[in-house]
Amino acid sequence: AYWVYHNAGLAFIKSNNKGYLMAARTCFRNALKLNRKYAPSLNELGLYYQNSYNNIRAKEYFLKAIKACADYKYPYFNLAKIYKESAQYERAKVFLLKAIKIDPDYAAALNYLGTIYYEENMYNAAMYYYVRATEAQPEFKYAYYNMSLIFEIDGKIKKAYQVLERAKACDSEYELALQEIQRLKK
Repeated sequence: AYWVYHNAGLAFIKSNNKGYLMAARTCFRNALKLNRKYAPSLNELGLYYQNSYNNIRAKEYFLKAIKACADYKYPYFNLAKIYKESAQYERAKVFLLKAIKIDPDYAAALNYLGTIYYEENMYNAAMYYYVRATEAQPEFKYAYYNMSLIFEIDGKIKKAYQVLERAKACDSEYELALQEIQRLKK
């Protein structure tokens, strides 16, 4: 019964229908009634609150997920996103590094850490994490796009164009890469 509630909650969230968010919350709460310490349901409930713009409740559930299973990388990543959004970069980095320690090939966390360094104008550190993200997951289009921004800042337009082409190769409909390629061609 636990998995029925948990998977139903996931299906409701993936539908991207605002009316289904409440149903997702109900499903995750019912799953947690059956297993109070199941980290994925706690994390998903945190995502529900994060998507509902209630970061206080989201943090509460992400921390509960970490307490239930300290080796579960996703709540660390989700907490980092909340802290980055509020420009608390150091706290965000701490949680991202914990997620990366759990999974050194966690491309999304590596890339996100790179974006924090980018926003702090620490381009070498940003590039280091973008490259690591592409090494961990060669089809991770977002890291290639982010690398292009640094190459452009450094005046390396040809390199920027090359990594944008790589992003496009990962996803031929990746709109940001397509727009940047067109802009650089001018």
